[in-house]
Amino acid sequence: MKHLFKVSAILIIFLLAPLFYNSARAEGDSISCKRVRVALELTSKILKLSGSWLQDCEVGKADTIFHRARHLQYLAFEALRHQNCETVLRLTLESRRTSYRALVFCFGVEGLCQRTQAVVIRTGQAIEFLKDLIDQCDSDRGKHLFRAAVYLQSKAVESQRQNMCPNALELTLKARGLLLRAAYICHEEGRVLGLFPDFEETEGEDNFGNFEPAIAGITMQNSPNPFNAQTAISYTLPSDAKVMLVVYNIKGEKVKTLVDEFQTAGVKRVIWDGTNKNSDKVASGVYFYRLEAGELKATKRMVLLK
Repeated sequence: MKHLFKVSAILIIFLLAPLFYNSARAEGDSISCKRVRVALELTSKILKLSGSWLQDCEVGKADTIFHRARHLQYLAFEALRHQNCETVLRLTLESRRTSYRALVFCFGVEGLCQRTQAVVIRTGQAIEFLKDLIDQCDSDRGKHLFRAAVYLQSKAVESQRQNMCPNALELTLKARGLLLRAAYICHEEGRVLGLFPDFEETEGEDNFGNFEPAIAGITMQNSPNPFNAQTAISYTLPSDAKVMLVVYNIKGEKVKTLVDEFQTAGVKRVIWDGTNKNSDKVASGVYFYRLEAGELKATKRMVLLK
């Protein structure tokens, strides 16, 4: 029975992925670049998660396969610059499929499913945590995104039960993204990332390639992190925009506004000295800095140590 499970799961992974690609490709020129960006974003999240998992892998060939997945994603972004969206979709789906191959090569199908199950369970815990907070939120948009996340998560659980682990992983990562957006709208993002810091590992800047920042439109980081006196927050604006850069504590409360002005495109740098709006030193702990530039938004975590 165990052997049968392995065989069936492998068939699912390597047969369903091409079917998914073919169904998407059948739409031909109707594929919009906006939809393609969503596919790119999901692949980047999967690559980030896969990269962190593969740090535990002792099989050299898995790294070779994963390097191929990263290269395909790089080519996808190159194609996006030329607005060749059908090629982008083909490349990013092949990158995703290649990443799954690397994971199966290293951990086996059962290992991939076990790790996926842990992600699915973790997302379910976040939904339970957010349920009451979203109910109290005044934003209909936030509530809508939360309901959409719950729906996707239910599909992820169903896929996991059917041993369709890649599909379950994709669905639960989509659900996470919606949860974070709902939490952001309802001003609960600090609490979510404080209790579920692993969610941040699949969002924002890519640890092994600059894929995600190209989607978000904003590259942002602070250094040093952790810090004890002050830290420099650097970000790059793709175009001129009204910019808001705000520091929040782990409860989601506003600590200090660092930037509130119109800025031109380019690289910017702001110092936070660990003080609040009254210039009082804040306590050690986890803080978040949120950047809004036009329609673009990004949030990252930093740690203040004393």
